Amino acid sequence: MIECRGLAFARKGYDGVERQILQPLDLRIEAGERVVLLGVNGSGKSSLLRLLGGVAFATAGEYLFEGEAVNKRYFKAHGEHFRRSVALQMQEPASMLFNPTVYDEIAYGPRRFGLDEIEDRVAHFASLFGLEAHLKQNPLDLSGGEKQRVLLAALLALEPRVLLLDEPTAHLDPPASGHLIDLLQSLHVTTLISTHNLTLARELGSRALLLGRGGHLLYDGPLDALLHNEALLLQAELLHRHAHRHQGVSHSHYHLHDWS
Repeated sequence: MIECRGLAFARKGYDGVERQILQPLDLRIEAGERVVLLGVNGSGKSSLLRLLGGVAFATAGEYLFEGEAVNKRYFKAHGEHFRRSVALQMQEPASMLFNPTVYDEIAYGPRRFGLDEIEDRVAHFASLFGLEAHLKQNPLDLSGGEKQRVLLAALLALEPRVLLLDEPTAHLDPPASGHLIDLLQSLHVTTLISTHNLTLARELGSRALLLGRGGHLLYDGPLDALLHNEALLLQAELLHRHAHRHQGVSHSHYHLHDWS
């Protein structure tokens, strides 16, 4: 379903210097797979999701969706199909909310693509995310966690085939995070989800992609095997040494980073 062949991305900074964000990588994600994307800040996770979501284009290599290269020419012919099939949630929900009410935000995609039963669809996904009381409000007036729930409801209202989620639990409290995980596990969709919360990683997928600093793909394989690979986690800076002191005696050992 998704294939990257030597996919790479570079970008010019404000100083005019071009920096390599993602090094050439090869990967394939089959329909129905649940994949977790891991790496420290600055490793290129968000950039990879943006490339796969079609909001940025590779500067080298190619990205194929359903066997076709995704580029500007592809979007002229198949843009509507791609946007209906692949849903991208970026890290800051406010950057993706633009409708006057929560109702209109959830209804926007279904209206755009001519889906049926708009009112029932909005009611269903608003209920899933506990948004019934906010349907007449401007989404930008809501809290960070509520904005995140509106965005997720709007994406899922399209019933996409692929979900690309960038830190989807970052603005959610523990109950809302648990509800989202349960919901994602019930969906029959292909998912690629980035997270900093390694305690949640096992709930989000069974395969891991690990990016290192500089955008190198360090690992592609079973998540459990990665979480037991101390050397690789150290290389990716996902382990740190933590000191403990007990009654005047100190010792240290490694911990997984866990951002909540």
